Amino acid sequence: MKVSINKRITPVGEKVLQNVVKRIINTALATPLCIVFTVALANTSIPDDMAVIAFDGDAWHVYVGVDSSLKKVDQIPNPRSFSFHSKSQKIAYIGSDNHLYLFDTETGEKTKLSNSDDDLRYAQPFFSLSGEALYIVQLPGGKSRRTEIVSISMSDLNKRYIVRKRTAQFEPYTRDNEHLYYSTAICVDDCEGMIWELWRREASTARQYQLTLLNHVSNQPHLSADNWLYFSSNAPDGYFHIWRMRPEVGATPEQLTFEKARDSEPFTDANNNVYFIRKTRASTKLMLLQSGDAVPLATNSELIDFRNLEVRQ
Repeated sequence: MKVSINKRITPVGEKVLQNVVKRIINTALATPLCIVFTVALANTSIPDDMAVIAFDGDAWHVYVGVDSSLKKVDQIPNPRSFSFHSKSQKIAYIGSDNHLYLFDTETGEKTKLSNSDDDLRYAQPFFSLSGEALYIVQLPGGKSRRTEIVSISMSDLNKRYIVRKRTAQFEPYTRDNEHLYYSTAICVDDCEGMIWELWRREASTARQYQLTLLNHVSNQPHLSADNWLYFSSNAPDGYFHIWRMRPEVGATPEQLTFEKARDSEPFTDANNNVYFIRKTRASTKLMLLQSGDAVPLATNSELIDFRNLEVRQ
């Protein structure tokens, strides 16, 4: 920038004026930098209560969060689905042989819970927060057209039927054993696309209530500590997004993510941070939803795919 100086100004005055102009210019240039450096960065480390099934290029394994990174559980290769209870350090999982197992990560003991002689198959285990019960989808004859949700007591391994309807129900989730949330396949034939909706069952009355009516696939329910029911749905555009609503009949669902991707398996931690899995054509990433923005978590470089995300509270 060229500054014109009146010839009638003395040399001393000219020097002072030049210094003032330089200060104005430097201040203007520095101001945007101050704004940039005051932006808060999201905490993208792995929470210690997170667990997930991940693929390292050779096999799928269960990984659990330890010291802000994911640690592999070597003893469970290629599980179909799982649930990890961090306080008891136990993992319930469906093995590659389709049987249900219980694995103690502290002792290394593995117990087979399913019977090889019957025609039942199991899917999608989920520990209650206390760890006293394991909720699981039961498939009579190994078929998924009509399924049941049962609970297995961890003290005596007794099984109790929870949801038995003339439909297929999946993905049991509970915080307190009183309210069980799950998804039901409302329509799979003779309809324009599959329709799954979310339901709630009350243990004290055994009554069941339909919560969503989006007429799309709404699944993977999760209730946060601040009483938001998070789920994944492919409404309204066919892409799966993260949604939330109050867990009451007639509550209005709110869409939270909008990318042309598959956003699924939302879970929250004790501070109500929302984590989920985002799958695109290019990659699959663990994500954190913060202030309306989705940011990827820093994961082990060798892990290239993820599924079955959990975050324990």
